[in-house]
This record gives sequence, structure tokens and C-alpha cells, in this order.
Amino acid sequence: MRSNRDDDEYDYSEESRSRRERRRSREREEDYDDDRNDRRGRHPEPRKGNGLAVASFILGLISIIFGPLTGIVAAILGIMGYIKASNSKGLIGGQVLAITGTVLGVLFSALLILAVPFAIQKVRFAALNTRSANQCKQIGIGIHNYEAITGHLTGPYVTNQNTENTGLSWRVSLLPYIEQGRIHQCIDLSEAWDSPANRQFTSMYIPTYASLHDKTINNLTPHRCFVGENTLFDPSSKIGFSNVTDGLSNTLICVEATQTFPWAAPMDIPYKPGMILPDFGHQSNDKFVVAFADGSARIMKKTVSPQILHALITRNGGEPVRE
Repeated sequence: MRSNRDDDEYDYSEESRSRRERRRSREREEDYDDDRNDRRGRHPEPRKGNGLAVASFILGLISIIFGPLTGIVAAILGIMGYIKASNSKGLIGGQVLAITGTVLGVLFSALLILAVPFAIQKVRFAALNTRSANQCKQIGIGIHNYEAITGHLTGPYVTNQNTENTGLSWRVSLLPYIEQGRIHQCIDLSEAWDSPANRQFTSMYIPTYASLHDKTINNLTPHRCFVGENTLFDPSSKIGFSNVTDGLSNTLICVEATQTFPWAAPMDIPYKPGMILPDFGHQSNDKFVVAFADGSARIMKKTVSPQILHALITRNGGEPVRE
């Protein structure tokens, strides 16, 4: 049998255990209340800024001005900014901004790269037009010097004593007046340009007459005059500048034609009023160059009215010229 002391100790132990359990239960409840209060009072942390995304967006916008290199940098920063935002578990924003900057950078870079060949071609043709205009000015000055000495223009071709066409172009007569006198002295003016006696000289390269679009050095020229009644190159009479009643600045000497031919050959454009005019200028160029009787040269668009060109071709037609 248990003694009274043992019962007292047992009761004490049971009571002590019960008190401990109640204390632990209260502590758990307090901990739960604290956690619940913490959850109620806690606010989500604000998202941090994404400098890479911002930089990508700004560079993407200005890449249309500063070129493909800026666009490529914008795309790289945009990808880096997107990866940074994705790996931050929502702590860093700017994903949409990064995507926008990347798209803008790629798009503008592609557009600019595609536009480069067209821009280069435009600059190239502008330079060629300027050089062709200088050629036309030299031809105009040569015509003026020839007229000042002889009292008349060259005529469309070289003639013999019987005023018969010998098969040489007016460009041959102009050689001494464009600093090519030595070649002129070597040419037999009584024979055609492609005769055995003349072929070696008429096949030579003349800078003033040269076709600037040809990549090889040859004897081809695009500079052609109009041959016919009331033009500067009327085969039926000798024309001087005093016969140009339309005004020297309103009358053409020659044009830059699309088709090229040997400069010594008399292969110019037969002209009749109202005729359909041939194509002018290089096929890929939207402009062509003309030389005027006053010694000037102008760059004209291919869209110029045929009526204006007809008025410029004649020397005494009296047509109004409105460019």
C-alpha cells in the first residue's frame, strides 16, 4: 500500500504537470496571436526600380536618331533588365519597359540598316550629278570659246569643203577648247570616226565627255545634242548666239542621255517639234543634267514636263518656259 506521503507526492506531480500544460497552451496561443498580428500589420515591400529597363527604353527611342549601334545597346540592356526583373521574385519591376526598349532597339536598328543602301545610293548619285554638271559647264565654256573665235557654233558634225558630213561629231571640233588639242591634231577630219586612221585616237578616254556611271575607262559619252531645225545644231545653217532669240539661259546645248555611245561618233538626237523625247539620265537616277547656251548647267528631275523640254530645245520658238 502507498503511504499518505506517496499520495501527496503523486497529487503534487499531477497538479504540477497540469499547470505546465496550461502554461504551454497559453504560450502557444500567445505565439499564434503574435503571428496573426504580425501578418495583419505586415505590408508588401515596394518594388525596386530597374535601371537597365529604363536605359533600354530611352536608348531604344533615340536609336532612330543615333543609329543601329544605339539600338543594339538598347536591345542588350533590355534583355538584361528583363532577366533581372524575372529573377527578383517580384522585388524588381520594369519587365514591360525592358521588352519595349528591346523591341524599339531591334526595330529601329533593322529599319536603319535597311535604309543604308538607299542613302548611300542617293549620296552617290548626288555626287555624280555634280560631276556631270561640271562636265556640262566645260562643254558650255568650250562652245562659247569656239563661237567667239569662229563666229558660229560647231554644227552637229564635221563637214568637208562641200559641207558633207565626214562622220565626225561636233565633240571632235570642240576638242581644242576643252584642253584636248593634241588629240584633235591627230584626227583626220576627212575620215569617219571609226576609220583605220582615226580609230586609235577616237577610242581614247576624254574626261569631259566620259560617262561617269561606267566603272571602266572607255570612249563612251552620254552628252548628246538635238539636231534639227530651230535647234542650236541646225545642219542647214551656221548658227551663232545672236540667232538665239529665246535667250541663252532658255536654250539647251546638250543633255545627259540614258544611252551612251562613242564621243567621236555623230550619234545625236534628231529633233522634230512635238516628238516623243528619249530617256535622259542614268536608269537608276531620278535626275539628269543639261547644259545651257549661257554656259551654265542645271540638274533637272525626270518628272519635268515634256512641254518645258521642247521649249528649251528650240532656240527661237518663243515658247514660255516655266520650271
